[in-house]
Amino acid sequence: MMLESEYVTIGQKKKIGEEAAALYFWTPLSKMPGDVKGVPIFSATHLTWLAIALLGCLLAVWLFRKQNGGRRVKILRLLAWILVLGCIFRIGFRIACGVFSPRWDLPLHLCDVMMFVEFYAVYSKKEFPRELVFALGMPGALAALITPGEIYYPFWNIYYLLFIMLHVLLFLIPVLMLADGFVPRVRRLPGCFAFLAVLAAVDAVVNRQLKSNYLFISEAAEGSILDVIQEMFGAWYLPAAVGMVLLIWGMLYGGVYLWRRWGRK
Repeated sequence: MMLESEYVTIGQKKKIGEEAAALYFWTPLSKMPGDVKGVPIFSATHLTWLAIALLGCLLAVWLFRKQNGGRRVKILRLLAWILVLGCIFRIGFRIACGVFSPRWDLPLHLCDVMMFVEFYAVYSKKEFPRELVFALGMPGALAALITPGEIYYPFWNIYYLLFIMLHVLLFLIPVLMLADGFVPRVRRLPGCFAFLAVLAAVDAVVNRQLKSNYLFISEAAEGSILDVIQEMFGAWYLPAAVGMVLLIWGMLYGGVYLWRRWGRK
């Protein structure tokens, strides 16, 4: 027989859950209690915020296209500043919390690097940086949003929310560049591949020195698209990952070609 004090209503459970979520809002993963539930890939929470984010991007493109040239420039620059400052804040906050580790937290993953490249692309308006963010930043961000690596964080946590915000912006800015008239060119892809190869070489050296896993060269992130490739190809994981990049480029640039051809009719 339960005592009256042992009964917990649904409303009380909800309140307790909200208080627990608020309690761990600023908590890094290394200090998170083991019983705190994260957000699994393709869970209801993940699919809900992903759908909202993608619909928000569509709305942003629609509103962006209605602006004149001057306002478009200001919007892109504002988003670029939010993106790069968010990345810097994330690193600075980890330092302030005493949990920063060169093994895990240097901005050497593809998406981290592309955040700074996007900032440069927005301000320089040069074609090659814009090609980089279209060919590498945009698909990388979309892949991260579809299969996020921050699965052990609860939704209501600063690191998880920063992850969403930064990767949505990383995806959105190249899309807005396309809406502003940028035209991707296949002839720039060798340069994009060279950029990726140089980054991989740098990360390989860093990984060897720090025993880290930047660019997921040593091992794929759990639950990611690369994880599926690693399961399928085993020791041939890296060549298969390169093949996946080429396949994505084929779909991206094939789509651009068909869009431009359809647009002329």
